[in-house]
Amino acid sequence: MHQDYEDYAVYWIPRTDSALSVFGAGWTGWCADRGAVADLPEIRRLRRGRPEAPGSNATYGLHAALSTPFRLDRGRTVWSLDQRLLALSQALPSVRLPKLEVMVMDGRVVLSLARPSRSVNQVARCLTDLIRGIRRDGGHQRYTGASTIAGIYLPGMGAWSDAGMLETGRFHIALTDRMDLADAMDMADDLTPALASVLAEPQTLADLALVGNPGRGRPWRLIERYPLAEEPRRQTDGLPRSMTCRGPRLWAPLDTGLAIV
Repeated sequence: MHQDYEDYAVYWIPRTDSALSVFGAGWTGWCADRGAVADLPEIRRLRRGRPEAPGSNATYGLHAALSTPFRLDRGRTVWSLDQRLLALSQALPSVRLPKLEVMVMDGRVVLSLARPSRSVNQVARCLTDLIRGIRRDGGHQRYTGASTIAGIYLPGMGAWSDAGMLETGRFHIALTDRMDLADAMDMADDLTPALASVLAEPQTLADLALVGNPGRGRPWRLIERYPLAEEPRRQTDGLPRSMTCRGPRLWAPLDTGLAIV
């Protein structure tokens, strides 16, 4: 069954066989790849019963946003979006991500890169340029609130980093909504040792994950993954790697009932 989406976005979503994906599905209760997942007692304890954890992230699943949410402009179709993303993915190399660390950004507990990555920023800039040509103006504004990052707390260091060296919109995975700063710092301190083995696993930005909002408050769903090239290459055979015949995966289960064990 084909399904229309109200909004779209491009995410980095960890591969489903990774420890980070398993943790993220248990933390948020949702996996954009597989649907709803069972609550895990050990992860429930880490959330401390706080409504901000996972908060609104239960609607999106574990992800790092590579674009702001957007609506397609009139006259633009998901097919044109698909072909643009396909062409871009063939031109961009995959990126080995710096290590992820638990931090507090603007009152939110997040996972973010231990050091900035120019390669990740380049991917985000390319996506911004691509989406600018097909999105409806103003469609993303209802998703964006105050974006200024007042400072970043690094557990274990007992100090705040220099916010001036960080760009707004830094690559990160939100684990909570904004909460009392002291509570966020305490939760980050608890999560740092608990996630040590999970975050030790190497991560790669290996594809662009197009996700869609089905509306009516339902969680966002994965539409298609666009693998990035191991090395930048130019398409020469005239045949795209993706979905010329069958189109994007415009359907997804409302609730698979899948449990992670």
